[in-house]
Amino acid sequence: MDEIPQRFLSALSDVFDPCCREKGISVVDMGLVHAVSVTDRHAHVQLLLTSGWCPFAVQVITDVRDRMELLPDIDSAQVEVVWDTAWTTDRLSDSARGKLRFLPDPVAVSDRSGYIAAHQPSERRGTTMTPLVPTSAGQAAGNPHEPRACQPHPRGTGRDPATGTRRTERHQHIVTPRVNSGEAV
Repeated sequence: MDEIPQRFLSALSDVFDPCCREKGISVVDMGLVHAVSVTDRHAHVQLLLTSGWCPFAVQVITDVRDRMELLPDIDSAQVEVVWDTAWTTDRLSDSARGKLRFLPDPVAVSDRSGYIAAHQPSERRGTTMTPLVPTSAGQAAGNPHEPRACQPHPRGTGRDPATGTRRTERHQHIVTPRVNSGEAV
């Protein structure tokens, strides 16, 4: 694979996979751009997908093509998915790696079972779990990994008009992200 000219990487740095848009991780930072070539003002872009089952592949391909066609020296663009090279996390930029990591490096966890047990949500039986109201700016922005605390429920006890279920407690419960057995990215 030849080095991709910086002008193409810069142009594609504002194209996002919908899964990563809210985190500000572009297709360039994800390492999805495999190659770019131009012949007679026609660009040919090769992309890798993180998964062959990516539900947003068509959107990403269309966005990359449209962005390339905005360049002044490009009249048309074709985007092709490369299937013979696998995408791995090694292709992530340092910035993307930092934004996607929410678990510690596996070598930093000496007791894997203890770590998982400490981070599993506790089972509460006999109570109605109420929706969590964001308690910090990170949660309000949709960061699911922001620490959360119990907060007074804004509607108190009684029946939830949306679901008809009885709210039996005046607070909301701590919600902890599930921990997968593998490294999360």
